[in-house]
Amino acid sequence: MSITNKVAYQPRESKIPFFEIQPIQNEQIQLPVRDQYYHCILIKSGAGKNNSDLVTYPFFPIQMFFYTPYQLFEFKGENNIEGIHIRFHSDFFCLEKHGREVNCNGVLFNNAFCSPFIVIERPELAVLEENLQVMAKEINSNDIALGEILLSYFKIFLLTCVRIKIKQTAALPDNNINANNTLLNQFEQLIEANYKTLHNPGKYAEMLKVSLKSLNNQTKKQYNKSSLEIIQHRIIIEAQRLLYLTDKPIKEIAFELGFHEVQYFNRLFKKKAS
Repeated sequence: MSITNKVAYQPRESKIPFFEIQPIQNEQIQLPVRDQYYHCILIKSGAGKNNSDLVTYPFFPIQMFFYTPYQLFEFKGENNIEGIHIRFHSDFFCLEKHGREVNCNGVLFNNAFCSPFIVIERPELAVLEENLQVMAKEINSNDIALGEILLSYFKIFLLTCVRIKIKQTAALPDNNINANNTLLNQFEQLIEANYKTLHNPGKYAEMLKVSLKSLNNQTKKQYNKSSLEIIQHRIIIEAQRLLYLTDKPIKEIAFELGFHEVQYFNRLFKKKAS
């Protein structure tokens, strides 16, 4: 049994859906998307190119892509595409609260270092699809405590994806999750600790005791980005999170992220987030 129709969970007090599952084909997936939802997009068949934050990745069966609110992405298919689109609102599953329970924040979502997808084996696909079918059945039942039960099943779904991601990343050379002593892992840790106050890649190179050229060579080889682009990408991710999840004005967000010239921050944000 597969998902054939769109299902949505929307609490009575809400004006928008909290959680949706729908089948997708060709034109439904090929439009650029940027909205207030988190997205999990399962590609079951078809191939083409995916654009995520101005980085292009080839896609093929069977992969799942993960996106945060207002993150720009699009798929351009070279042949027929079929899949399943899951999108959810932070009022349903909050990364700050629930994400810690399944360890998905920084692994599936908000990871400036890793590619935004997992490659899924057939047995893993069967497990994920069974979970999606159970969630769709629960939504259609509209029974008591629907939100709580749906959230529990969704945590299992995300945890399964986290396990796949960690397993795949651990198998890569110079990976940033399992290789605790690599240069890039240390660079990531330094960024996480200092990106709000330190934006100069040369300073990070000094702390790592390598030349900036050597650091850029490593980041280009592993992530196809310069060290500066990685630092800026982490800043933009946090800026988008603060804009979406808080009522802070852009000026306050700029100061919080270490920018004393709001106009410069605005230009950077528009350039990197547009």
